[in-house]
Amino acid sequence: MAQQQGFALPSAEVAYQTFRPPAASAGLEWFHNFEGLVIYSASGQQADGTTTYTQIFHTGAVELVRGGYVFDRDFAGATWRLIGTQAVMRDLFGSVARAVIGLLKCGAEAPFVVMISLLDAAGARLTVTDHDLDEARPLDRPDLLFAPVVVTADDLQGHWSARLAPIADSLWNAFGYETCHVLRDASGTWTGLPGGWR
Repeated sequence: MAQQQGFALPSAEVAYQTFRPPAASAGLEWFHNFEGLVIYSASGQQADGTTTYTQIFHTGAVELVRGGYVFDRDFAGATWRLIGTQAVMRDLFGSVARAVIGLLKCGAEAPFVVMISLLDAAGARLTVTDHDLDEARPLDRPDLLFAPVVVTADDLQGHWSARLAPIADSLWNAFGYETCHVLRDASGTWTGLPGGWR
């Protein structure tokens, strides 16, 4: 997520409270680096072996990173690479919300540019509710770099998550689906995250 010039890097205490890494557990630590400030899991990894951290840049950009979305699972006599839909969607919306709230608390002003990527996922299949895995298309490339979206001040006054609909749709497109149907009602209207996924 990028921001304009003139951004004041937050204190470590404020950063710790407002820019927690995706799916981070307790035991976070921080340090300053050339780019700004990093918040990370004290053990270097989460309990499930994945890495998660937040990099806050002097420019006002915020990078939230989590590994471990792709995992192996035995299915129908074979080992399949899978991506958990709920984890990806929770972190997509949760990370953007945390970054926006954190930037606003630090005095930054909209608009915000949101850039998302999914890396090293070639051959993985998206586990989608009510759809069989053997019908899901495996990802045909290692990395997905989604087109940036802009969140404006007006968006922040309403249902701003709808701005992320193109990213969600592009993710589903990559696996052979027309749209991200799990975040829409029967008429195709954007609804955002189901209550249990927040």
